[in-house]
Amino acid sequence: MRIELKSPSYTQMQRRSKKLRVKLKRITEYKGNIDIVVDSTGLKVYGEGEWKVRQHGIGKRRTWRKVHLAMDPLDHEIVSWDLTGNDKSDDQVFPDLLKNIEEEVDRSFGDGAYDKKGCYEACHKKRTSLITPPRKDAVFQKEYKKEASMIPRDRAIERIKSLEKKLGNIEEAGKQWKIETDYHTRSVSETAMFRFKTICGGNLSSRLTENQKTEVALKINILNQFTKLGMPRSFPEAA
Repeated sequence: MRIELKSPSYTQMQRRSKKLRVKLKRITEYKGNIDIVVDSTGLKVYGEGEWKVRQHGIGKRRTWRKVHLAMDPLDHEIVSWDLTGNDKSDDQVFPDLLKNIEEEVDRSFGDGAYDKKGCYEACHKKRTSLITPPRKDAVFQKEYKKEASMIPRDRAIERIKSLEKKLGNIEEAGKQWKIETDYHTRSVSETAMFRFKTICGGNLSSRLTENQKTEVALKINILNQFTKLGMPRSFPEAA
């Protein structure tokens, strides 16, 4: 068709990916305080196929990485991320995710894996509230060693216990607490993980950690752009 189009050289990009510093490209303009939802998922690096694992078990060379995402539930944009080994737990990575967000964060939503002291301390420093269900065996802080960062957790435990007395069932009390705190906003993070794996795949092509981080950074920037193009734009109509 005799159309001049610039095309990137895949080979050169692959060779230079270790030294590339890909920044998270924000799509939406700064709009003040935001809420975030956090979660993680596993990405396969290399190893046997699923059929071989089912037949003969997991071998030594089966390796995974974890991508941790923080996103704005309002516009589904990923605002912070990290890539770690599968030995890093969600609560260990959460403080860094929160620290890398430029905006002020009003509320942070996460599942029970984030019900840890380090997460509450990070939220206290950032002046954001952490919405995560306390464990079923959770107890109040002892009076002589109370910490300001853990007070929101004590309030959540107190509210759930109060609802349990009223409803007569701990499960129903937990459900009601989730409704009161908008906890179900967290489900947006599961949607983000599904979109990431559907569009970008569940594997990492690179073997080196530095290259893997570059690969994930590029995929997240692409995913944010796709999200902006695919999200509906709603406008109020005059009566």
